[in-house]
Amino acid sequence: MKNLALTNTLGLVRSLLALSLLSTLIFNPSSVFFIESTFEGMQKTGFILDRLNFFFLAGYENAFLMQWLAIIILSAVVAGWRPRITGVLHWWVAYSFMTASIIVEGGDQVVSVLSFLLIPVTLLDKRRNHWSAEAQTLSKSESAVAGVFYFLTKLQVAIVYLEAGIGKLYSTQEWREGTALYYWINDNFFGRNDAVVSVSNYLLTDPVFASVLTYGVIGFEIMLFGMLFSNSVRFRRTMFLLGLGFHFMIVIYFGLISFFMSMAGALCLYLLEPGKRLDQNFDFLLRRFEKNYAGVEKESVIIP
Repeated sequence: MKNLALTNTLGLVRSLLALSLLSTLIFNPSSVFFIESTFEGMQKTGFILDRLNFFFLAGYENAFLMQWLAIIILSAVVAGWRPRITGVLHWWVAYSFMTASIIVEGGDQVVSVLSFLLIPVTLLDKRRNHWSAEAQTLSKSESAVAGVFYFLTKLQVAIVYLEAGIGKLYSTQEWREGTALYYWINDNFFGRNDAVVSVSNYLLTDPVFASVLTYGVIGFEIMLFGMLFSNSVRFRRTMFLLGLGFHFMIVIYFGLISFFMSMAGALCLYLLEPGKRLDQNFDFLLRRFEKNYAGVEKESVIIP
């Protein structure tokens, strides 16, 4: 087995996952997430992780102080400081938020699980900063450990998309009928963009278009699951870009920015190669940019 390397691609993954929760904590007060009854209930359980919940370590009345400490920790993760130290802390904060907050969305669960599965990898990371362009090559035994947990993270992301696709067919009748997307886009529960919705509704009132788009979402999520079995680098990169576009559309329609960042990190981990540097993973975009730029330069030259 080829020795694996820890690169700045892994750094991008960890930073995106941390940035997801960081943005949530920065722009909202602790009173939005934490209530006293949750604190009291967690103190009565015998589960040690409930008693050691990060946000309640100093008591419910000081949850806002622990929130700011969590912001500092997550900022250190985003900055790439000492992965070996921040790896465990990142998971502790993410898991604590997921179990203590009364407001949790799917991205928070993804961050909690993936940050946990990446702990063994971060413990092997001796770099000062995970943004370093210089990769750390692992030994054979270390590569074996990292390889197992990389696979588990990819498997987890694949299952998320499989459940999202197949689950829709069993969840509500509207998804089976091909009309669910119309109702979701017009739901006020999330931060609906009325300007965009008004345009979409013009199209979604057409039953054929609505059905194609609704079933297309299901099909695309199942296709993303299928990428677990694909060895085509080109196809995986294409699906990576389409996946980013898919989740960006969710931002436009529902305003779920933190969810986008968590799923962007998940897609980087799932469809890119964490053992390669960022310039290697995105060389196809760099080549396209250089080609286009060279074309513009050439056209701008005036030949007398």
